Amino acid sequence: MQANFNKDGKSGAGTSQSTSLLRVLLVDDSKEDNFIHRRQLKRAFPDCEVVVVTDGQQAIDLLLERADADLPAFELICLDVNMPVLDAWGFLEQYPHLPLEAHADLIALMISTALPAEARQIAEHSPFVSFFVSKPFTGAVLSDEVLRCRQDSPRKLKDLN
Repeated sequence: MQANFNKDGKSGAGTSQSTSLLRVLLVDDSKEDNFIHRRQLKRAFPDCEVVVVTDGQQAIDLLLERADADLPAFELICLDVNMPVLDAWGFLEQYPHLPLEAHADLIALMISTALPAEARQIAEHSPFVSFFVSKPFTGAVLSDEVLRCRQDSPRKLKDLN
């Protein structure tokens, strides 16, 4: 399963503009989980671009830098709940204040089995969380959720195939 997007996030098919593949921001302070999740993302979306940061503040800073540099936004942000510096709560409090150019189509909240109630609270209070995925996630589970979101909301990742 692959996705081609141009700078505006629209399908590159039939256009002469340069395309890039699905862009994913992985936000997690666990090196081990990042290793596993990067592999799983590459299995689900073989040519995806995966950028890893280790806390919510780094993610906010990167989103702002990319928007300022007129770089394409990420289509998917995989966000861990508990992180140092800025956790998922803090990230989701700051996220609405970012320029729209910095917003991703989908935010997946990654939860461990020890935190399901807290994660559900976060999602219930944030309109930006698209779905939950348990850690460690598999490529199949993630791609199923992305496709489900695509069907539920056609504006999100509408060119994913």
